[in-house]
Amino acid sequence: MISSMKDHDWPEDRVDMHIQFWSALQTHRWRHAADPLKQRALLLYQAQQRRRWHLTAGTVRGWSLEKINQDLLLEAREELFNEQHEKLTIIAIQEPHPATTVHAAITCLQKYFQCITKKLRKLACSYTNHSLHCAPYPRAVVASSSQLRHSHARVATAPAADRTPKMPATPGSGISRE
Repeated sequence: MISSMKDHDWPEDRVDMHIQFWSALQTHRWRHAADPLKQRALLLYQAQQRRRWHLTAGTVRGWSLEKINQDLLLEAREELFNEQHEKLTIIAIQEPHPATTVHAAITCLQKYFQCITKKLRKLACSYTNHSLHCAPYPRAVVASSSQLRHSHARVATAPAADRTPKMPATPGSGISRE
């Protein structure tokens, strides 16, 4: 940009002023701020001031861009803040109220649990009545679960000495695990 200004015979003081302007923007503390609103305000400020300067260049109302006008920079930040606040307000108004959303979610979960409860009752009924034809699993699985239920009953009523599992001896160790 600077070389283009010189190629088009801009006065040296105006070229230097632009160099100072862009240097001030590059070194301003808001350029590296964590707040993106401050960074955007710096960009808005440079766009507004550069345009205004070009509109008034060569007139009595012209001014120097060398130093950043903090008041105008704060106005740019406030403008962006208000714009962002308006957008968030509109979004908040258009979104459903959180209580409505929570109520809908609770109602949905209640219906889901009612449905699951009915299915579990049917499933429990089919196992307790031993009606294997109604069970959702193959007969072999149901029969084996029924057999397990009866075998657990036998273990629970057996004497304590019989409940201890006996481990087979390890081959070649000579140690019996009884």
